[in-house]
Amino acid sequence: MLHDPEERRLFPRFTAEQLELLSPYGAREKVPAGEVFLKQGTEDYDFFVVLAGDVRITRSAGGEELLLTVHHPGEFVGEMSMLSGLPSIASAAAVGEVEVLRIPVPRLRELIVTTAPVAQLILPALAGRTQEVNAQAQQQEKLAALGRMAAGLAHELNNPAAAVRRAAAQLDETVAAAQCSALRLHAHPLEPRQQELLDRLYNESRAFCSASIPMEPLERSGREDAVADWLDDHGVAESWNLAATLVAGGIAPARLDELAGAMGADRLGDTVSWLAATLASAALLREVVQSSDRISFLVQSIKQYSHMDQAPELKETDLHAGLESTLTLLHHKLKHGVEVTREYDAALPRVCVYPGELNQVWTNLIDNAVDAMRGKGRLRIRTSRQGADAQVEIADDGPGIPADIQARIWEPFFTTKGVGEGSGLGLDIVRRIVQRRHGGSIRVDSRPGETRFRVSLPLAGPPKEAAGTEDA
Repeated sequence: MLHDPEERRLFPRFTAEQLELLSPYGAREKVPAGEVFLKQGTEDYDFFVVLAGDVRITRSAGGEELLLTVHHPGEFVGEMSMLSGLPSIASAAAVGEVEVLRIPVPRLRELIVTTAPVAQLILPALAGRTQEVNAQAQQQEKLAALGRMAAGLAHELNNPAAAVRRAAAQLDETVAAAQCSALRLHAHPLEPRQQELLDRLYNESRAFCSASIPMEPLERSGREDAVADWLDDHGVAESWNLAATLVAGGIAPARLDELAGAMGADRLGDTVSWLAATLASAALLREVVQSSDRISFLVQSIKQYSHMDQAPELKETDLHAGLESTLTLLHHKLKHGVEVTREYDAALPRVCVYPGELNQVWTNLIDNAVDAMRGKGRLRIRTSRQGADAQVEIADDGPGIPADIQARIWEPFFTTKGVGEGSGLGLDIVRRIVQRRHGGSIRVDSRPGETRFRVSLPLAGPPKEAAGTEDA
């Protein structure tokens, strides 16, 4: 449970005398067990006082239902509509049969103006609940975003980790095969020219693999067929198995002719087997190294993104590094059809910011852009210097934000997503971090086919009063 129902500051109760004062302003209603009489997202909802039974208050966000509290007789729900005019941020359902007093908002306002005892009870609770719900919902939004990112990151880490396990398992067999082939090959002493040829072929093949020269599938298939045919013609066993490894090492039939001429027919099979097994071992080792590097890169991106090894303090930061670490951690959402275009200003100086908080800004804006494009489209990230400010522009080619709601996207709890799909706090958090914590500005320009968010940050860092504004 998110809130303690016994905390009287947030959950005061009307006395019997006060309930008598309230009765003429509303109507008594019976609510069957389990019925939801106030739904999250409802507009123009009324004020309810619980007369009998218990009421369960829940909120859906990030695909989960969170229990906020349970109201008992004498307590009330729905007071926030009087202040904010926003849709309901939570749902109220009857636990067992419940009786409530329903008071329309205009009558509630009249009641508060004319009846001091009622106003003294409702208004402090209203202020406390608003503050508490904002704080808790923001924390939930951050945790939900962290959970989504962690799930994607786990997937990104699993791929190279699985590659390391697979390569390590294959490496044991391949090294054993290479050793057996080497023992057979060296059963008879090799001439210097033969040793020199094997060393040269092996080194050339390693260099070919390291260069990572791209090869079209049809071209690769054709080369493998040609090498396999050559091996069959020369009586080398398992030609279909050796051909792929030899082609990956840049070995063509012409080089095999040279090898056959130097080694002789008796040694050809063992020579080819040794060469293929040695090249396969080297390839598996490269795969282990590359996968380990990928894991290290992801871990370094996490550290850079979260600044987990540093206290949250102002620091001169490379904005491009923060953007890149965010893109790395969101790669699982980008790789299925989002083209990322970077237009970075190489001359942009380092900016004095709170790096971890600013990365949260990039995460929310990029994540929203990908969602708007439904996972497929073009994402453009541009940086530039505008006078004394650094500017970061994040744009997408999605359907755009309707003009009639563009002014509302910064409001807390406002969201265009369905109930439970989003908390409506992402852009509110972005605005707070940019404006209040960094003394910057953020604006949006949107039309069908293009939405651009522009974040401006003072190069010299936030004004002295900015850091304290958020706490206030």
